[in-house]
Amino acid sequence: MSKVLKKITAIMLTLAMVVTICPQGKLISIKAADAEDNTPYNLSNGRPAYASSQTGSGSAAELAVDNDESTRWQAKQDDTNEWLYVDLGKEADIDHIYLRWEAAYAKHYQIQISNNEDDWTTIYEKGNKPGAFVNMAFSYEVNKFNTEKNLYEVSAKWTPVENAVYSVYEGDKIVQAPDNFKFDKIGQDGGNLGLTEGTHELEVRAYNKDNPEQLVGSAKCTVEVKADGKGNNGVEIDETAKLKQTISKEELSSTKARYVRVRTTERATAYGSSLYEFQVWGTGGSAKRPVNYGENLALNKTVTCSGTRDEWWMKDDQGNIKPDAYNNVKPENAVDGNTSTSFTSYQGDNQWLTVDLGQAYTVGRIAVDWTSDAGKIYDVLVSSDNKTWTTVHRVLKGYANATDNFTLYQTGVRYVKVLGYTKVESGSGIGIKESDLPRVFEKGFTGFQGRNDKKASGLGLYLCKNIFNQLGHLISIESKVNQGTTVCLDFSKKEIFIE
Repeated sequence: MSKVLKKITAIMLTLAMVVTICPQGKLISIKAADAEDNTPYNLSNGRPAYASSQTGSGSAAELAVDNDESTRWQAKQDDTNEWLYVDLGKEADIDHIYLRWEAAYAKHYQIQISNNEDDWTTIYEKGNKPGAFVNMAFSYEVNKFNTEKNLYEVSAKWTPVENAVYSVYEGDKIVQAPDNFKFDKIGQDGGNLGLTEGTHELEVRAYNKDNPEQLVGSAKCTVEVKADGKGNNGVEIDETAKLKQTISKEELSSTKARYVRVRTTERATAYGSSLYEFQVWGTGGSAKRPVNYGENLALNKTVTCSGTRDEWWMKDDQGNIKPDAYNNVKPENAVDGNTSTSFTSYQGDNQWLTVDLGQAYTVGRIAVDWTSDAGKIYDVLVSSDNKTWTTVHRVLKGYANATDNFTLYQTGVRYVKVLGYTKVESGSGIGIKESDLPRVFEKGFTGFQGRNDKKASGLGLYLCKNIFNQLGHLISIESKVNQGTTVCLDFSKKEIFIE
C-alpha cells in the first residue's frame, strides 16, 4: 500500500462521509477522445522560442508561439539579420508553417531549419517560390447593365499583393473588361469586369511582376449576376489577409527538423519585423498532441452506487424511502445532464458511484461537479470488466461547489467509478491559525486557539510526533480557522537494515 493510500486509510477510520454530486450542465462528464493518428497539429505551441532581439518586455520571442494572435514578438529595426526560432523538442515531420504578421511585416524572409542550433539550412524563401500569399480575399459588386455590350458592369476587389500583376479567370478563360467601361484595366486591388446574367465561378490570380509566369497568390469568388442589376456582394475583404501566410509542405525543400527559424531579410516598414504567431504544424516533436473531445459518454447511461441517502425524515411510517425523497438522491441524477438534480450517497465510509458506458471507449476527459457536500479525498477509477480497477485520478484536497476536471488518454474503458473517502466539512471545528501551524508539534507550544480557551497543554501533538518519528512514520496537519483540522497519519513501513 502506498504512502498516500495509508494516509487515506487512517482518516477513513475516524470520519464518515457523504458524497453529493451536483451537475453544472453534466454531473459526471466523460468525454471520448479521438484515436491517435497522423493528423498535423501545432508543434510549436508553448515550446521554447529564441530571437535575435526584441523591442521590450512585451515583445518577447515566446509571444509568437503562444497560440494567441493578440500577443506578438517584435525585433529591432534591422533588415538583414533579425530572426526567431522555436525548439520543437526533437526532430519532427513538418506539414506546413503558418505566419501571422503584425502591420510591421517582413517584406522578404527565409524559413530555415537546424538540428544543432548552429548550422541552418534555408528551406523556403519568400519571393522565390510560389504561394507567398495564398489568402487573398475577393469580393464584388454588380453595378449596372451596359446595353451596348449586353453585359453587366461588375466591380471586383481583392487583397493586393506586393509587386504583382493580376488576371481574372473563369475556368481557363480570362474575363475581359470591355474597352468602353469606365475602368477598363485591372489594377492593384481590383477593376471592372463585364459579365452576363447568371452565376460565375471566378478566380483572381496574382503573378510576380518581374517574373510573369510565377504565381504568387490567388483567390476564388462565386459571382451572382441578377437581372435587376443587383447581386450578392460576396465576402468582405479581409484587410489582414496579406499578413496571414501559410507555407505548404510542397513548398518546403525539407520537412524534417528540430529547430525551425524565420529570418527576415527586408522590412516592409520602418519598424522592426513583428509576428503575432509563428506556428510549425506537423507530427512528432515534444509538444503534447491536443485531444479532440467527442460526446459525453456518461449521459443517461446505467449507474450503480454503494447506497443512497436514507435518513429518517426521508421515510414513511413503514420505514420505506418516499418516492419523492428517492428521486432527489438517486444515482441516475449523476448522469442526466440536468443542473437541478443531484445524487447523494449513503451516510457511511467508502461510498461510490459507477457509470457503465455500455462498451469500451478511449476516454479523454472526466469531470465531476460537486455541491457543498463534496468529496475532499476521493479516487476516480476505470475498468474494462467492473472487476479490475485502475486509479487514474486522486484528489487529496477537494473543495465544495467546485468542478474537478482532468484530462487523460485511457483506452479500453467501459466503467468509471468515483470512490469517496472523506467529505468536505464546513464550519465543523475551530481550526488552527496559519501562523501557528509550523509550531504545533513543538514541546509546550499552544497556539492562539488553545491560549484563548485554556484547554491546551502543548504536549499531545509533541508526543505524537516523537512516537511517529521513532517508528519511522509520518504525521501532518492541515487546518483552516472556523472550518476544522485534518490530521494525516502515514503508517507505511520502512525497511531497517542491521549491519
